[in-house]
Amino acid sequence: MRYRNGKSSAFTLIELVLVMVIVAILVGAVAPSLRGFLMGRRTVDTATRMLALAGYARTQAISEGRTYRMNFDEQTGKFWLTADNGDGTFQPPSTEMGREFVVPDGVKMQVTVNAQAITQPNLPSTAQTTTFTGPPPISGSSAGPTNQLVQVVHDVTSTTYVEFQPTGRSDQVQIRLTDRTGQVTQIACDSATELFHILPAGQEASR
Repeated sequence: MRYRNGKSSAFTLIELVLVMVIVAILVGAVAPSLRGFLMGRRTVDTATRMLALAGYARTQAISEGRTYRMNFDEQTGKFWLTADNGDGTFQPPSTEMGREFVVPDGVKMQVTVNAQAITQPNLPSTAQTTTFTGPPPISGSSAGPTNQLVQVVHDVTSTTYVEFQPTGRSDQVQIRLTDRTGQVTQIACDSATELFHILPAGQEASR
């Protein structure tokens, strides 16, 4: 650039250095907020995926007439679906929903399940002569009189999972996803017939 008097105009080295220092300061100030935003976004995306899995498990349990489970491993941050094969064993469904999912790095997952009682007939072992597609009946010799309705609660002390029954009912559960900045995203299902949902920030799940 030239002024009218013919002299040239340009940035000096000092001016360029000053501009670079200002830019570096601004980037340093914005970077932590940007990292926190991205981490929060990934956590919310994970919560949304959990809702999608829960909705799929509930729908498939009803349509297929068999129990689905949403399993959690808090140590590794993994969560995945399995379905009853009809003999009491569970395997992942042979769809995209059957793969394992993992929470983002730096996110801690805490799961509290309130297992719901399942009402089913207490049949003697000799009564089952064909494949049973629902929850397997418990032994009449260990559960009291046969030919009566009993309530069975599955065990969640050794493994953590939510069961979705063909009746449309599921366990109650609270899931907390805490990122490294301390931000918490909560997912809850407060009753056996309620859908999973993400709680508003600051709201606690019902106990």
